[in-house]
Amino acid sequence: MKWSAPIVGLGIILVGYTHSLWQLYAAYTVISIGVSGVSLVSVNVLVSRWFGEKRGQAVGWLSTGVSLGGFGGPLAAGFLLTNFGWRTVFIILGLSAWALLLPILIWMVKDAPLVESRDKVNALFSPGLEAQASPTYLSFTLRQALGTITFWLQALALLLVSSAWVGIVTHSVNFLRDRGMSPGGAALGLGLTSAMGMWAKPLSGYLSDRLSRIALFVGFLLFQAAGVFLITRMQGEMSAYLALVVLGIGGGGAVPLRPLLTSQFFGSLQFGALFGALELAYGLGATVGPLLAGWVFDQTGNYTPAFYLFLGAYGLAITSFLLAYYLRPRRNP
Repeated sequence: MKWSAPIVGLGIILVGYTHSLWQLYAAYTVISIGVSGVSLVSVNVLVSRWFGEKRGQAVGWLSTGVSLGGFGGPLAAGFLLTNFGWRTVFIILGLSAWALLLPILIWMVKDAPLVESRDKVNALFSPGLEAQASPTYLSFTLRQALGTITFWLQALALLLVSSAWVGIVTHSVNFLRDRGMSPGGAALGLGLTSAMGMWAKPLSGYLSDRLSRIALFVGFLLFQAAGVFLITRMQGEMSAYLALVVLGIGGGGAVPLRPLLTSQFFGSLQFGALFGALELAYGLGATVGPLLAGWVFDQTGNYTPAFYLFLGAYGLAITSFLLAYYLRPRRNP
């Protein structure tokens, strides 16, 4: 992780010096390489090495930090843009990444001692909820997991969830504008979604250490689906805000449970590889969802049909996750 801050900072600074499209693509490629070092996959691997009994709470608070950055970063950038040109702003942000991230990664972030035997890996976890997946602790390699129906059902569910979630959030402001809301009101609605998600993440982590994680995940997906249904039925701004609050709670609460369910189903022998593979499916869905919603709008002039498709995606995702749970491996490979 320590190499990520210099690369991210360099990429952001390079954006400030771009003068052509290929240079912009190159700069963002550098940023993407650096961000991969502090991605959801890498930081969850780090958390898995440090936390056992209260890992859910740790992942919940970790996810909240991502939301805080997403909320505060645009505000800081907006303030800088009112006082400096955009090139100067990117240079300032890149230097800030070096100044803020490097000390944290060098002096505060420490890897837990690596363990190599299967028994020691599984000993990191306390009994109880971690054993929900099986009477014994599971320790699957990526290759072994790929041979199970559970892995592919979970991947399908994540693809469907991300396509719906990202598709809705990406187009929510335009949807609200088409329904007559002002630009400021639509932006406020999106802010409410983010704020509710930020609050729901630590709550989800706390509950995941005490309740069934699969039940919690399905519950938060139902919240997302309910939010989508309500927003298609909105009758004025207040009903839209209510729908977005429900949507935000569901979206935020589901985030910490993704890595927790991965380790619950397959153990932590190769948690990083397993979670990374499943996140590929999530990333694919995040690409497809917004494109699908945009295509539907171009064809019909209305986002509502796309949102109904996303409701169906949530139904299929819930079914897929429940099947993954009931068909889960019950013994070590």
